[in-house]
Amino acid sequence: MEFVFGLPKISQGLDLILVVADRFSKMAHFISCNKTNDASHVAMLVFQEIVRLHSLATSIVPDNGVKFMGYFWKTLWRLCGNTLKSSAFHPETDGQTEVVNCWSCLDV
Repeated sequence: MEFVFGLPKISQGLDLILVVADRFSKMAHFISCNKTNDASHVAMLVFQEIVRLHSLATSIVPDNGVKFMGYFWKTLWRLCGNTLKSSAFHPETDGQTEVVNCWSCLDV
C-alpha cells in the first residue's frame, strides 16, 4: 500500500493515488483520493474498493507512519463489523495465549 503524490488536481479536487498491490496475484488497484484525507477515509476507500472484492488482507505493508496505520486498522476493523482489542498493557486478559506459550516452552 503506497501513495503517489505530486499529481495535478482533477476536476473533483483529487490529487493523490493510493496504490494497493497484492503480493500473491500481482494485481494492483489504483484508488484516487485527496492528500488531505485522513486514515479513516483511506480505510473506507480500501474497504469499498479492496475488501469487497478480495476480503480482508492477512497483512499490509504500508508506506505510512505508525499513527496513520493505527487509525487505519481501527477504522477498517470497525467497517468489517469487528473490534480491534489489544492485550499489550493487560497481559492477564490474554490467558489462552499465555497457556499455549507455557506449553511450547516445555521440553517434551
